[in-house]
Amino acid sequence: MEIPRGRIREPLALALALGLLACDGPPPPPPPSPTSGSLVELSAWERVAEVGEDVFGPERPEGLVCDEVLGIGTEMFGPELVLEVSTDFCDYATLRQPSLLPLQAGDTVWLRAWHYELSTPAPAQAHLALAIDGALAWEQWVQSPAVGAFVEAEITIEHDVPAGTELQFHVHNHGANSYDLLAIELLGDDDDTGSPSP
Repeated sequence: MEIPRGRIREPLALALALGLLACDGPPPPPPPSPTSGSLVELSAWERVAEVGEDVFGPERPEGLVCDEVLGIGTEMFGPELVLEVSTDFCDYATLRQPSLLPLQAGDTVWLRAWHYELSTPAPAQAHLALAIDGALAWEQWVQSPAVGAFVEAEITIEHDVPAGTELQFHVHNHGANSYDLLAIELLGDDDDTGSPSP
């Protein structure tokens, strides 16, 4: 028995109408923000040349000479690629790059660095620091002379920070020493912050 044609068009028209209505609904929610990962590309740091753009500019010495080729670069630290600042060629460096990830208030950022044995003609202090969006987020003063050691910090984020926000990492030191930045990472709940051996 042949089915009348008019009866198969009504369900089809209804299905098309429902499909059009579905297209007019709200868009799907955006994917969730990453819960952990690196905030930086260690080979992508750029030196802040203009003092007015340097969060730490007030402590920049007059007549600063910084050899960016010999003083700032990447090196291997065991199996890891790291940023190294050699203060015999650049004793004051502020470096910047945009954050790769967004941050939310309450997030924890883990910074880890390493300095080799520190030597200075007289007792002094080295200054390591991190600024996020133009504001100081963390700093540590390291006594010199000193044996080689890790410098680690867990930094609690106080307000939301979108991806692309500028980060500035700062090293200021008297004497010929070397400082390695190993990581600046957004920590997840289960992340292990154990440090590798040099």
